[in-house]
Amino acid sequence: MTIEELNQQCIALQRECDTKKSRLYIQFAHEHNPVKVGDIVTDHYHTIRVENMRFYGYPVPHMCYTGIAMTKKGVPAKRQPASSEPVYQQNIEFINGQPYTYEYKNR
Repeated sequence: MTIEELNQQCIALQRECDTKKSRLYIQFAHEHNPVKVGDIVTDHYHTIRVENMRFYGYPVPHMCYTGIAMTKKGVPAKRQPASSEPVYQQNIEFINGQPYTYEYKNR
C-alpha cells in the first residue's frame, strides 16, 4: 500500500462516515417531529399553517416549517409575506392551540 492509496481509503471512509451521520441526524429529526402538514404552529414571532417541512441540523437536528401566515382569529392572512418566514421546531410555543416545549432546546 502506498501513501496515496492510504489517503484515498481514508477519504472514502470519511465520506461514508459523513453520509451515515447525515442519515442519522435526519432520522432523529423525523422521529422527534410532532407536527404534520396542515397543523397550525405558533412561535415567538408568528403563526402559520404548515405546508412544507425540511430538516435543519444546527445545533440539534430538528425540523423547519413553512406555510401560510395566519391571523389571531385562525384564518389565513389577507397579505402573505413575500418570503415566508420559517418556524423552527425549537421555537414552537403552540401546536394546534396546545402548548409545546422542545425537549432538546438548551443542549
